[in-house]
Amino acid sequence: FSSSEGTAQATHMPSASPPGSPASHLGQNGERSKLRMLLSRILDMLDSEDTILFQIFSDFDPNLTGAIEATDFGALVTSIDPEIGIEKAEDDVDPGILSDDDQCIIDDLSTSIGNEEKICFVEVLGWWEGQKVKADGVANDSKLQAWIKARYASGKVKEYTWGLVAGSAHDIRIQNATDLPRAMKAFQTTLLQLQVWYAAKRARSVEQKEEQMWDQKPQNLNSSTQKTEYLRALFRQYAKEERLDMNGLKKISQLLGYNMPLPIVDMTATMYLKDEYMNEEKFLLWWACREFSPYLEYSGLQTVAYQDSAEARLCGCTPQ
Repeated sequence: FSSSEGTAQATHMPSASPPGSPASHLGQNGERSKLRMLLSRILDMLDSEDTILFQIFSDFDPNLTGAIEATDFGALVTSIDPEIGIEKAEDDVDPGILSDDDQCIIDDLSTSIGNEEKICFVEVLGWWEGQKVKADGVANDSKLQAWIKARYASGKVKEYTWGLVAGSAHDIRIQNATDLPRAMKAFQTTLLQLQVWYAAKRARSVEQKEEQMWDQKPQNLNSSTQKTEYLRALFRQYAKEERLDMNGLKKISQLLGYNMPLPIVDMTATMYLKDEYMNEEKFLLWWACREFSPYLEYSGLQTVAYQDSAEARLCGCTPQ
């Protein structure tokens, strides 16, 4: 081809679809569908209380940025309880759910989409959990709890549940959104932050339960019963220089018919294996705090499985 023909062909090369064209609308519809899918995943993670909080939070984030200003947070708080001001809300109790590492992840995710110095939804959940810790916290008010339950059960709130995103107030915001890429990043970030939050919340629940069991542990851990002697023998078998690591603990658990669920593994690493090892006393305490252990009867390596326990219900743990 001659250069003039090449130039003519280049002149007639199709260009990108201009804004407002049918092709552009099709692309935007695809992005809005993805936003609805992300929203469904977010809503599917929330319980009834958190669903209401997300609804209220979204009222203060109409542009789907994933965060609100401090002044908006004050308005959000007072919309729930007019007697709480922004100064009091910021001084509320830390519920102790997020570790320093978890908080860094939350903050880094917010910063990655330009929401530093703003308040994301997980921080609203943190404020609410702090209210639960306080004896006089607004989250413990019986009237407010009744209001939340009624609002969640109402027809208006049903539209916010997983299966009814289309046509909801959330969906209207998606339909009216002008910066779809920004909204997409905001939803993705909120989803990741919620995953960090709920994982930390489950872990904290297991740790609190363990602390409660410390207070209820048997007083005869050092006695010479058949059970404790058997446990001591297993400890000596798998410990190295009188120190037991996680691998040794898992082997003992398997021998005793206890399939250690992941939440218990994480709790054990945090509360018993801070130095990567546990001594015999800590091992006996750890086993005593497994609620089903009083139901085990030893005959060689055979055990009688327990029927049920609070720990089993909490972690979904079942005996092998």
